[in-house]
Amino acid sequence: MVLHGIENDGLFDSDGVINTDHLCRQCEYNLRGLREGSICPECGSPISISFRDDFLRFANPYWMQKVARGLFIILLMTVVRIIAHGSNRHIGLQASEIISFLAKSVGYYGAWLLTTPEPTVIGKDPSQNDRLTVRVALAIGLVGSFIGLFMGDFSSARRSRTGTSLYVGLMLLTGLAGEAAKYKLYERLAMRIPNESLTARARFLYWAYPVSLLFFYIFSYGKVFAFLLLFINPLAFLGFGCIASTLAACVLIFGLLTVALLSQLRMHIGKQIKIAREHMKAPAIKNDM
Repeated sequence: MVLHGIENDGLFDSDGVINTDHLCRQCEYNLRGLREGSICPECGSPISISFRDDFLRFANPYWMQKVARGLFIILLMTVVRIIAHGSNRHIGLQASEIISFLAKSVGYYGAWLLTTPEPTVIGKDPSQNDRLTVRVALAIGLVGSFIGLFMGDFSSARRSRTGTSLYVGLMLLTGLAGEAAKYKLYERLAMRIPNESLTARARFLYWAYPVSLLFFYIFSYGKVFAFLLLFINPLAFLGFGCIASTLAACVLIFGLLTVALLSQLRMHIGKQIKIAREHMKAPAIKNDM
Protein backbone atom coordinates (compact mmCIF):
# COMPACT_ATOMS: atom_id res chain seq x y z
CA MET A 1 0.00 0.00 0.00
CA VAL A 2 1.27 3.50 -0.88
CA LEU A 3 0.09 6.65 0.81
CA HIS A 4 0.66 9.86 -1.19
CA GLY A 5 3.71 8.35 -2.88
CA ILE A 6 5.17 7.09 0.39
CA GLU A 7 5.56 3.37 0.89
CA ASN A 8 3.73 1.98 3.89
CA ASP A 9 6.00 -0.58 5.56
CA GLY A 10 3.66 -1.15 8.47
CA LEU A 11 4.09 2.44 9.66
CA PHE A 12 0.47 3.48 8.96
CA ASP A 13 -2.78 1.88 9.96
CA SER A 14 -5.80 1.62 7.66
CA ASP A 15 -6.81 5.20 8.50
CA GLY A 16 -3.41 6.63 7.48
CA VAL A 17 -2.28 7.20 11.06
CA ILE A 18 1.31 6.40 12.10
CA ASN A 19 1.00 3.39 14.38
CA THR A 20 4.66 2.89 15.35
CA ASP A 21 7.52 4.96 16.76
CA HIS A 22 9.09 7.08 14.04
CA LEU A 23 11.28 10.16 14.53
CA CYS A 24 10.95 13.44 12.66
CA ARG A 25 14.08 13.94 10.57
CA GLN A 26 14.21 17.60 11.50
CA CYS A 27 13.77 17.61 15.29
CA GLU A 28 13.56 13.92 16.40
CA TYR A 29 9.99 14.34 17.66
CA ASN A 30 8.13 11.01 17.84
CA LEU A 31 5.48 11.17 15.08
CA ARG A 32 3.42 8.24 16.34
CA GLY A 33 -0.31 9.00 16.24
CA LEU A 34 -0.07 11.66 13.50
CA ARG A 35 -1.48 11.46 9.99
CA GLU A 36 0.75 11.43 6.93
CA GLY A 37 -0.38 14.80 5.61
CA SER A 38 0.08 16.70 8.87
CA ILE A 39 3.02 18.71 10.14
CA CYS A 40 5.34 17.98 13.04
CA PRO A 41 3.95 19.76 16.14
CA GLU A 42 7.49 20.32 17.42
CA CYS A 43 9.26 21.96 14.45
CA GLY A 44 6.41 22.59 11.97
CA SER A 45 8.02 20.70 9.07
CA PRO A 46 5.93 18.35 6.86
CA ILE A 47 6.18 14.89 8.37
CA SER A 48 6.08 13.38 4.86
CA ILE A 49 9.80 14.08 4.41
CA SER A 50 10.50 11.73 7.31
CA PHE A 51 9.22 8.79 5.25
CA ARG A 52 10.83 9.47 1.88
CA ASP A 53 13.92 7.94 0.33
CA ASP A 54 17.11 8.06 2.34
CA PHE A 55 18.63 10.90 0.30
CA LEU A 56 20.43 13.79 1.98
CA ARG A 57 17.95 16.26 0.46
CA PHE A 58 15.40 14.89 2.93
CA ALA A 59 17.80 14.76 5.90
CA ASN A 60 18.08 17.17 8.80
CA PRO A 61 19.98 20.24 7.50
CA TYR A 62 21.35 21.06 10.95
CA TRP A 63 22.82 17.57 11.19
CA MET A 64 24.30 17.94 7.69
CA GLN A 65 25.91 21.24 8.73
CA LYS A 66 27.79 19.41 11.49
CA VAL A 67 28.86 16.72 9.04
CA ALA A 68 30.04 19.32 6.50
CA ARG A 69 31.98 21.14 9.24
CA GLY A 70 33.59 17.86 10.26
CA LEU A 71 34.56 17.12 6.65
CA PHE A 72 36.18 20.55 6.36
CA ILE A 73 38.24 20.03 9.52
CA ILE A 74 39.33 16.54 8.42
CA LEU A 75 40.21 17.90 4.97
CA LEU A 76 42.30 20.74 6.41
CA MET A 77 44.12 18.51 8.89
CA THR A 78 44.80 15.92 6.18
CA VAL A 79 46.56 18.63 4.16
CA VAL A 80 48.58 19.66 7.23
CA ARG A 81 49.67 16.07 7.86
CA ILE A 82 50.68 15.59 4.22
CA ILE A 83 52.78 18.77 4.35
CA ALA A 84 54.32 17.76 7.70
CA HIS A 85 55.34 14.32 6.42
CA GLY A 86 56.63 15.76 3.17
CA SER A 87 58.82 18.39 4.85
CA ASN A 88 60.36 16.27 7.64
CA ARG A 89 63.78 16.56 6.03
CA HIS A 90 63.60 20.34 6.32
CA ILE A 91 61.97 20.79 9.72
CA GLY A 92 63.25 17.62 11.34
CA LEU A 93 61.56 14.30 12.06
CA GLN A 94 60.56 15.23 15.62
CA ALA A 95 58.96 18.52 14.57
CA SER A 96 57.16 16.69 11.77
CA GLU A 97 55.77 14.12 14.19
CA ILE A 98 54.61 16.82 16.63
CA ILE A 99 52.80 18.74 13.88
CA SER A 100 51.28 15.52 12.60
CA PHE A 101 50.06 14.63 16.09
CA LEU A 102 48.50 18.07 16.60
CA ALA A 103 46.80 17.82 13.21
CA LYS A 104 45.55 14.35 14.09
CA SER A 105 44.17 15.69 17.39
CA VAL A 106 42.25 18.50 15.69
CA GLY A 107 41.17 16.05 13.02
CA TYR A 108 39.63 13.89 15.73
CA TYR A 109 37.24 16.72 16.52
CA GLY A 110 36.32 16.78 12.84
CA ALA A 111 35.74 13.02 12.96
CA TRP A 112 33.54 13.49 16.02
CA LEU A 113 31.37 15.96 14.09
CA LEU A 114 31.32 13.63 11.09
CA THR A 115 30.00 10.81 13.27
CA THR A 116 27.23 12.88 14.88
CA PRO A 117 24.17 10.58 15.16
CA GLU A 118 21.52 11.44 12.61
CA PRO A 119 17.88 11.97 13.60
CA THR A 120 16.46 8.81 12.10
CA VAL A 121 14.00 5.98 12.54
CA ILE A 122 14.11 4.53 16.05
CA GLY A 123 16.38 1.51 16.22
CA LYS A 124 17.50 1.74 12.56
CA ASP A 125 20.86 3.41 12.00
CA PRO A 126 22.92 1.61 9.33
CA SER A 127 25.98 3.74 10.13
CA GLN A 128 25.95 3.16 13.89
CA ASN A 129 28.76 0.56 13.90
CA ASP A 130 30.94 2.65 11.59
CA ARG A 131 30.39 5.76 13.69
CA LEU A 132 31.35 3.92 16.85
CA THR A 133 34.40 2.37 15.19
CA VAL A 134 35.63 5.76 14.01
CA ARG A 135 35.30 7.38 17.44
CA VAL A 136 36.80 4.57 19.50
CA ALA A 137 39.51 3.41 17.08
CA LEU A 138 40.74 6.93 16.30
CA ALA A 139 40.86 7.75 20.02
CA ILE A 140 43.03 4.67 20.67
CA GLY A 141 45.26 5.57 17.73
CA LEU A 142 45.59 9.12 19.05
CA VAL A 143 46.74 7.82 22.44
CA GLY A 144 49.25 5.60 20.65
CA SER A 145 50.62 8.57 18.71
CA PHE A 146 50.91 10.59 21.92
CA ILE A 147 52.89 7.85 23.65
CA GLY A 148 55.01 7.42 20.53
CA LEU A 149 56.13 11.05 20.72
CA PHE A 150 57.85 10.31 24.04
CA MET A 151 59.34 7.03 22.88
CA GLY A 152 61.04 8.32 19.78
CA ASP A 153 61.67 5.91 16.95
CA PHE A 154 60.10 2.53 17.85
CA SER A 155 63.01 0.66 16.26
CA SER A 156 65.68 2.72 18.02
CA ALA A 157 68.15 0.79 20.14
CA ARG A 158 68.37 3.71 22.54
CA ARG A 159 65.41 2.39 24.50
CA SER A 160 64.67 -1.20 25.25
CA ARG A 161 60.91 -0.89 25.57
CA THR A 162 59.87 -3.65 23.25
CA GLY A 163 56.66 -4.36 25.13
CA THR A 164 55.62 -0.72 25.14
CA SER A 165 56.49 -0.38 21.47
CA LEU A 166 54.30 -3.38 20.71
CA TYR A 167 51.35 -1.86 22.54
CA VAL A 168 51.83 1.48 20.81
CA GLY A 169 52.07 -0.27 17.46
CA LEU A 170 48.78 -2.05 18.13
CA MET A 171 47.22 1.28 19.08
CA LEU A 172 48.33 2.79 15.79
CA LEU A 173 46.95 -0.20 13.90
CA THR A 174 43.64 0.34 15.69
CA GLY A 175 43.79 3.98 14.62
CA LEU A 176 44.18 2.84 11.02
CA ALA A 177 40.98 0.80 11.42
CA GLY A 178 39.29 4.05 12.45
CA GLU A 179 40.71 5.81 9.40
CA ALA A 180 39.30 3.05 7.19
CA ALA A 181 35.88 3.28 8.85
CA LYS A 182 35.70 6.97 7.92
CA TYR A 183 35.71 6.00 4.26
CA LYS A 184 32.63 3.84 4.85
CA LEU A 185 30.87 6.97 6.11
CA TYR A 186 32.13 8.95 3.10
CA GLU A 187 30.79 6.22 0.82
CA ARG A 188 27.37 6.25 2.46
CA LEU A 189 27.16 10.05 2.24
CA ALA A 190 28.08 9.91 -1.45
CA MET A 191 25.41 7.24 -2.06
CA ARG A 192 22.80 9.46 -0.42
CA ILE A 193 23.57 12.48 -2.65
CA PRO A 194 23.56 10.32 -4.88
CA ASN A 195 26.89 10.51 -6.74
CA GLU A 196 28.28 7.31 -8.27
CA SER A 197 31.73 8.79 -8.95
CA LEU A 198 32.28 9.87 -5.34
CA THR A 199 30.85 6.58 -4.09
CA ALA A 200 33.30 4.56 -6.20
CA ARG A 201 36.23 6.75 -5.13
CA ALA A 202 35.37 6.40 -1.43
CA ARG A 203 35.06 2.63 -1.87
CA PHE A 204 38.51 2.49 -3.53
CA LEU A 205 40.22 4.69 -0.94
CA TYR A 206 38.69 2.61 1.85
CA TRP A 207 41.29 -0.04 0.95
CA ALA A 208 44.01 1.96 -0.78
CA TYR A 209 44.83 4.68 1.75
CA PRO A 210 44.81 2.69 5.04
CA VAL A 211 46.69 -0.25 3.48
CA SER A 212 49.39 2.03 2.03
CA LEU A 213 49.69 3.75 5.42
CA LEU A 214 50.01 0.38 7.15
CA PHE A 215 52.92 -0.78 4.99
CA PHE A 216 54.49 2.67 5.10
CA TYR A 217 54.51 2.53 8.91
CA ILE A 218 55.97 -0.97 8.86
CA PHE A 219 58.80 0.07 6.56
CA SER A 220 59.36 3.34 8.43
CA TYR A 221 59.80 1.51 11.72
CA GLY A 222 62.18 -0.97 10.09
CA LYS A 223 65.08 1.46 9.77
CA VAL A 224 67.41 -0.59 11.95
CA PHE A 225 66.67 -3.61 9.77
CA ALA A 226 67.42 -1.49 6.72
CA PHE A 227 70.83 -0.46 8.04
CA LEU A 228 71.63 -4.09 8.78
CA LEU A 229 70.83 -4.88 5.16
CA LEU A 230 73.32 -2.19 4.12
CA PHE A 231 76.13 -4.21 5.66
CA ILE A 232 74.78 -7.65 4.78
CA ASN A 233 73.48 -7.08 1.26
CA PRO A 234 73.70 -3.58 -0.30
CA LEU A 235 71.41 -4.65 -3.14
CA ALA A 236 68.71 -5.69 -0.66
CA PHE A 237 69.14 -2.34 1.08
CA LEU A 238 68.57 -0.59 -2.24
CA GLY A 239 65.42 -2.65 -2.79
CA PHE A 240 64.20 -1.77 0.71
CA GLY A 241 64.68 1.92 -0.06
CA CYS A 242 62.81 1.65 -3.36
CA ILE A 243 59.85 -0.04 -1.70
CA ALA A 244 59.78 2.55 1.09
CA SER A 245 59.89 5.40 -1.45
CA THR A 246 57.09 3.80 -3.49
CA LEU A 247 54.95 3.45 -0.37
CA ALA A 248 55.60 7.07 0.55
CA ALA A 249 54.49 8.13 -2.93
CA CYS A 250 51.33 5.98 -2.60
CA VAL A 251 50.50 7.59 0.75
CA LEU A 252 50.94 11.04 -0.82
CA ILE A 253 48.82 10.21 -3.89
CA PHE A 254 46.02 8.56 -1.92
CA GLY A 255 46.16 11.38 0.60
CA LEU A 256 45.65 13.95 -2.16
CA LEU A 257 42.81 11.85 -3.60
CA THR A 258 41.23 11.89 -0.14
CA VAL A 259 41.54 15.69 -0.01
CA ALA A 260 39.79 15.91 -3.39
CA LEU A 261 37.09 13.47 -2.23
CA LEU A 262 36.39 15.44 0.95
CA SER A 263 36.34 18.74 -0.92
CA GLN A 264 33.80 17.52 -3.48
CA LEU A 265 31.75 15.68 -0.87
CA ARG A 266 31.50 18.82 1.25
CA MET A 267 30.49 20.88 -1.78
CA HIS A 268 27.70 18.45 -2.70
CA ILE A 269 26.47 18.27 0.89
CA GLY A 270 26.30 22.07 0.93
CA LYS A 271 23.87 21.89 -1.99
CA GLN A 272 21.82 19.21 -0.23
CA ILE A 273 21.59 21.43 2.85
CA LYS A 274 19.95 24.18 0.79
CA ILE A 275 17.45 21.72 -0.70
CA ALA A 276 16.67 20.25 2.74
CA ARG A 277 15.97 23.73 4.10
CA GLU A 278 13.47 24.28 1.31
CA HIS A 279 11.76 21.00 2.18
CA MET A 280 11.44 22.16 5.78
CA LYS A 281 9.59 25.26 4.60
CA ALA A 282 7.32 23.30 2.24
CA PRO A 283 3.63 23.17 3.18
CA ALA A 284 2.17 19.96 4.53
CA ILE A 285 0.62 17.52 2.06
CA LYS A 286 -3.13 17.79 2.10
CA ASN A 287 -4.65 14.67 3.60
CA ASP A 288 -7.60 13.81 1.35
CA MET A 289 -8.22 10.31 2.64
